[in-house]
Amino acid sequence: MVLNSAPLRYMRPLKVIQTKHPQIVGTPRIEQLLALRKELKRLNKRLQFFIVFRHDDFPNGEIYCHERFCRVEVGSPPGQLFGDIEADEDVEVVEEVEPTDEIPAEVQPHSVGVDDRFLLRNDGFNVDDDRDPALENIPVPGETVNDQQTWGWGGRCHRNVFGATDDMPKLNQLTDSESKLVTILSLFLCLFPATYLDEVLLAEINRNLDKEKARRIGLGEFLRFLGLWYYMATFKSVTRAQFWSTKDNDPYRGALIRFHGMMSMQRFDLILKSLRYTNRLATAYKDKFHGIRQLIEAATSCGDAATRYR
Repeated sequence: MVLNSAPLRYMRPLKVIQTKHPQIVGTPRIEQLLALRKELKRLNKRLQFFIVFRHDDFPNGEIYCHERFCRVEVGSPPGQLFGDIEADEDVEVVEEVEPTDEIPAEVQPHSVGVDDRFLLRNDGFNVDDDRDPALENIPVPGETVNDQQTWGWGGRCHRNVFGATDDMPKLNQLTDSESKLVTILSLFLCLFPATYLDEVLLAEINRNLDKEKARRIGLGEFLRFLGLWYYMATFKSVTRAQFWSTKDNDPYRGALIRFHGMMSMQRFDLILKSLRYTNRLATAYKDKFHGIRQLIEAATSCGDAATRYR
């Protein structure tokens, strides 16, 4: 009896594996695999050797894995699962090769299918097809499922659903008379999440500035930093460095104004380098928006609290 182990993510058939392991996180190995035989299976028009196993978790069928990822644990010296198989002359035998950084020629560059992903994984590439659900979305056995749940946007504004209109917007903090006297900066700060700015954004920037042994940033300097960004965004075909150029102004090229008197380029780049938008730990599941999700939540809650329609 030969017992083996193999990476769970490379075991096939995938539908059979998912009955016991719907969500595979990391690179766990499945142990106590009973090796039955070595078979040639066609993958992407090529015949390759796979090891067929039985396992207690899958009593009603066989599972298999590419021989490259199998590891002998009990019953045979490493690398000697079975005797050598002599292939017929008309059968193409694919020799085992070391993983390379080159994508196989069989893989279509703009359309990676299931077989292509399997081939890439067999060649040692880490492929994430983003098809697995997040951990909190995996159904729990015995849990009541809401069959009436809908997803996506139905094409109608949620404010209109609750009877709100899109005219005569107001700021909750200001009366009609006060809103006529308020400055643009005050309006900007009314719509800016102050708690998030102080406890998260500035705190994270200063933490990174401390690592660089640089001067800490305050609210005034940060607003100046934002103002420079907003001003630069109004120009086309002008690089950031040109706003700190020491050359004479040219009406036909480059920036028409210089920022030397407001902030040095070295300081601007250091603040830019130190920007972090969250202080939360990374989630156990893959969240592509983790770095900005806290900013989105703060901006949304601030805007809803500060504005109203009547």
